Amino acid sequence: MNPSDAAWKKPFKEGSLLIRLSKAIESSLGRFALFLVVGWDDHVQKETMEALKKALTAKGVRVCELSWLSLPPEQPLLRALQERLDPSACDVLFVHGLEKELASFLSQKGGTVSLYQLNLAREELARRFSFPWVFWLTPLGLRALAEYAPDFYDLRLSVFWQEEPPFQERPFPKDNKYLLEIQAQETAPHGLSEEGLKEYTRLFDALDQRQRLSPQEQNLFLHLAYALAEHYRVNHQPEKAWLLLEKIRPFLAGPEEEACYRGRLGLVLSGLGRREEALAATKEAVEIRRKLAEKNPEAFLPDLATSLNNLGLILSGLGRREEALAATKEAVEIYRKLAEKNPEAFLPDLAMSLNNLGLILRELGRREEALAATKEAVEIRRKLAEKNPEAFLPDLARSLVLQGVILGALGQKEAGCASLQEALLILAPFFGRYPEAFGPLVSRIIEDLKHLDCLTENQQ
Repeated sequence: MNPSDAAWKKPFKEGSLLIRLSKAIESSLGRFALFLVVGWDDHVQKETMEALKKALTAKGVRVCELSWLSLPPEQPLLRALQERLDPSACDVLFVHGLEKELASFLSQKGGTVSLYQLNLAREELARRFSFPWVFWLTPLGLRALAEYAPDFYDLRLSVFWQEEPPFQERPFPKDNKYLLEIQAQETAPHGLSEEGLKEYTRLFDALDQRQRLSPQEQNLFLHLAYALAEHYRVNHQPEKAWLLLEKIRPFLAGPEEEACYRGRLGLVLSGLGRREEALAATKEAVEIRRKLAEKNPEAFLPDLATSLNNLGLILSGLGRREEALAATKEAVEIYRKLAEKNPEAFLPDLAMSLNNLGLILRELGRREEALAATKEAVEIRRKLAEKNPEAFLPDLARSLVLQGVILGALGQKEAGCASLQEALLILAPFFGRYPEAFGPLVSRIIEDLKHLDCLTENQQ
């Protein structure tokens, strides 16, 4: 999908698309030319490719095909192409499967190496393979080509956009009432509820298929993407979260949206193990939000605190704990002031930042200070859980776990065991309903109980 202001990306009817493509290819026979065909529906794209191949073949044009997936990542690109392509047997080359590079890249197997090589070898490729190349892409594949092989991308003669498929499900709301109704499904402790995930995905996919969005639809699209990305992030699927965030990059408008995007991207990149990139993105979010908060503190201080809290977590993961401590302390200070004015809105955030402060202080060996911060987080979360147990009991359990570990390290074994056992008791019903979401935390608690020698033989 493309931004609504990209007026040059006009859809074509399938028939006219085939005619335009056929004419463009025929006029370029005998020389290198690059054409890009972008479609939203894999099935429609395959049908279009087969129809064009049949039409060209009927005119005596020899069509060769290349799946990008067939290129071994360990082999130099030029050699791999030479082994798979016979220039004397091809009048035009159809290339597909390029967007799979992203999945390979995310799994850290060097997926984009071939794209980088494509960029570097562009002149040699044009010399050795002197016939038109037609890349069949999704919008995400187009972005990958433009980002990782920009000089090769600049060789394009035309970009053809297939007509977006019709959307015949129920229309989108003209106001935010419907959105507010389904927002209630975001409160599940493991991300979106099952019903919420299904509905958010339905709406997101439908919007993603559209070529142009109204401003209201763009806002909805961003909201859905962020909610889905957060769901996948907390459910240990950062690859899916990253792909969602990539899709909304063209729709960011202004520093507020850029800061929001950078902050969420930092968390997802951290989950992918790309911590230096995560740090850079999060620092950018902090810088933008600090400037916004200077001009309008009431509106932007909460966002600044969120980014500072995330910055602390990423710095801590990189072993830069003193810097992490400074960022997290600043977040705590901001949230404390905000909670004094509006406790209902900001006490949960204060508890979260206090818990993170306890984690970092513990890592620094400052256990007494860590215990004080964690105890305050436990107290706040206990009161919140009394009013809304479904939403806040899992957070209370997490703080109790940290408190138990710190107490054990301070030699207060009995109190530490009690804290860990309470956490396990709280999480039992949640683990029963959402084993995948809470399984890792339950396993960790059991290991901590064993470490402190809290379990009897029967319990073990």
